[in-house]
Amino acid sequence: MLAAEIDLQAWCEPASERFPKPVVRNGFRYATDGRAMVCLPAPGEPDTESPAFVKVPDCRCVFEPAAKRTFEPWPADWESWETMEIEGEKEECPECHGKTHVCDCCLGFKQIECGECEQEYDCPDCEGKGYLGEKCAKCGNKGTIEKPGRAFRLAEGIWVDEKYLRRLVDLPNLQWSAAVNKPVFFRFDGGEAAVMPVIGKED
Repeated sequence: MLAAEIDLQAWCEPASERFPKPVVRNGFRYATDGRAMVCLPAPGEPDTESPAFVKVPDCRCVFEPAAKRTFEPWPADWESWETMEIEGEKEECPECHGKTHVCDCCLGFKQIECGECEQEYDCPDCEGKGYLGEKCAKCGNKGTIEKPGRAFRLAEGIWVDEKYLRRLVDLPNLQWSAAVNKPVFFRFDGGEAAVMPVIGKED
């Protein structure tokens, strides 16, 4: 895979006010979901015009510490490293297909409070059930289930979510540098990335 083939949108958080999609600033294109960021050169391209984006500082500051780091090639045997289970991403429930979900009116509490007398009564929207749709034991009436995730132990005290590593490992000439409680920096032909480690078990 070449840097130009990276799916930058996969690195973004669509619900984010600042980075719902990749942005260009000062000759670089950035994509981030708040936990990881990828950066590709974008020479000559104009800055992204967005009222929210102007409030974001120049993202180059994220990568400045990497200039003082020592990098080494990404090892081919990384999949044999120690792993631990972490919270994964949510996906549509395979039983109710998302048609059952927590009631937006009572937020699942089943009752709401009268604004005048402060008495509680059954939510009229869900009829006191706390959810809308048919009862679903698979998702607990939330409409989504959480997929189990994994983190790999890159070094003592440093665990990184597998989903980010999978996006990086096929990039040309991938190199990495890690430090405890700091972003893990990656370099590859045509770009760079920074990934925050997850809180892991004690080493």
